Amino acid sequence: MGAYRKELDQKIELLEYLIDRYDDGRRKGFFCLAVNLFELATLRDIIKTVELDDQRLEGDRKVVAKMMVAAMERQAALLHIDLRLR
Repeated sequence: MGAYRKELDQKIELLEYLIDRYDDGRRKGFFCLAVNLFELATLRDIIKTVELDDQRLEGDRKVVAKMMVAAMERQAALLHIDLRLR
């Protein structure tokens, strides 16, 4: 239980970070779903990749949000994960 709780706490931190940094007003549900379905290492890799591009764009919130969503959708497709609520 301790290891599972630790993983959940880390996912909560990542979710809060994603919402704070990349939510353009329409992505909270998407990020909640993505954080629940991806492994921690995968989430960290996606964030790291987008942040490298984010630094070059100097943080246009809507553009960066679209970049994050696109990166998550590409990774989801590779892993055969559907990031849509049904």
